[in-house]
Parts: sequence; C-alpha cells; structure tokens
Amino acid sequence: MKKWKTGIGCLIFSFLFFMPYHGQAQTSYVYDQADLLSEAQEQTLQGWAEEKKETEKQNFVFLTSEDTGNQDTKTYADQFYDSHGFEKQDGILFFIDMDNRQLTVSTTGSMRNSMTDERVDEVLEEVKPYASDGAYYQVFTQLGEKTIASLKDMEQIPSGTHGDEAEFEEKKEITASEAEGAFLTALLVGGIFFLVIRRKYHANRKTAAYAYRENATLDMTKQTDDLIHHTVTRRRIEREETEADVAGGNGSQNQDDHGGGSIGF
Repeated sequence: MKKWKTGIGCLIFSFLFFMPYHGQAQTSYVYDQADLLSEAQEQTLQGWAEEKKETEKQNFVFLTSEDTGNQDTKTYADQFYDSHGFEKQDGILFFIDMDNRQLTVSTTGSMRNSMTDERVDEVLEEVKPYASDGAYYQVFTQLGEKTIASLKDMEQIPSGTHGDEAEFEEKKEITASEAEGAFLTALLVGGIFFLVIRRKYHANRKTAAYAYRENATLDMTKQTDDLIHHTVTRRRIEREETEADVAGGNGSQNQDDHGGGSIGF
C-alpha cells in the first residue's frame, strides 16, 4: 500500500514539474518588437501559425521592428529567421520594418519553390496599400493567406513540371494518318536525294591514273618544344575575412539559402 501511494505521488510530481516546462518550450511565431499589434491580434497570428505548421509542414513567422541596427531589411529578416532555430527550417518570414519603411518576405527551404521571388514581389505589391494605411494586422493576414494559396497551387501542378509549363503540358499521340504522312514524306525526300547524287556521280565519272609512287612521300621531321629552365611562380592573394565568412564558419545558413523580396511603403 505504501509503495502504491509513493508511485502515485511520483506521477503527480512529474506532471506538475513537466507541465510548466512544456509551456515554456512552445515555439513563438510572432515577434511584435515595434508594438504594431494588439495582444489579441498576436494570439490570433500565433494560433494560425501553429495550425499551418501542422497542416502545411512549414514555419510562418511574423516580425515587426523599429530598429534594424543599420542593416538592410532583407538581411535583417534572413538573419532573424536563421538565429531563432526553428524546428523545421522550411518556412517564410513576414517582416514589417518601421525603421526603413519596408515590407519584406524571406523564404527558405522548400518554401522557395512555392513562393518564388517573382510571386513574392506580386504579393508585396498587393498588400502595400494596407501598410500605407497603417493596417499592419491586415498586412500579415493577407500575406499569410496568399502564401497558403500559392502552396495549394503548387500541389495541383503535376510532378515533373514546373511553374507555367504545367498549364501547357498535354499528352501527345501520333495518329495513323500522321504516321503515314511522315513515312511518305521521308520516302519522297530520300528518293529525290538518291536521284540527285546518282546523277552527279554518273556526270563526273572519269578514269584517271594516280601516280602513287611520286605522291607517296612521308615527312618524318621531328618537331618538339623542349622547355629548358622553365619556372612557374605562384603567389597567394590575401583577403580580409568578411562577416559572411564568420557566419558561415559558425554553421549558420548562408544568405544564398534565402529567397524573397522587399518593397517600400
């Protein structure tokens, strides 16, 4: 009886201990550093991002800032995504930069196939009026929904095709009449070619003796290039280590791994 009570006590203690830890481990997808959203709006976006993470297997991150530390908007967005260690790197980040008055989208992983740079530019142009009017929550909701629409469009494209090519992809078959026409055309062209060659051969047919003894000489002159005292000098050009090199050495993603774009508002 005593052991049974001890076991129940351990289970209760474990539940109370790990429950706060699980709450702390929840991934945050909304970072309103510029305080542009209400608390309710942040919670709505967080819940939406968590739902889409499960259904679409992609990260959806919402970010606002009023100080990018002298960095351009796109670089700030790319580095922010990389530095927050999301469980699955495939995803997209929507960024409202109040410091530079820019709307930015940063894509990485498989998301780049759905939201191409051209598609990102189109979407940013469509939501720009919301940002100009100060409707920042609508900017995020519209960006999110348009991204989901692009993902759905990609799912409808047959495998092995890309982009607009899928719209014109059709299965082509050769009919019997087409095959017969192709055969007759090939036969006619081949016959004409044969007759022309045969006619030229008979017109130019002549017998002539070839002086093979006089023309059968062989030149065996040795021609070589001997490189004497050949020296090759190599010099290493030193270069300064850039911030990108340092970041790459630390194992963070390179900016080339990101797509997306920016637009002013």
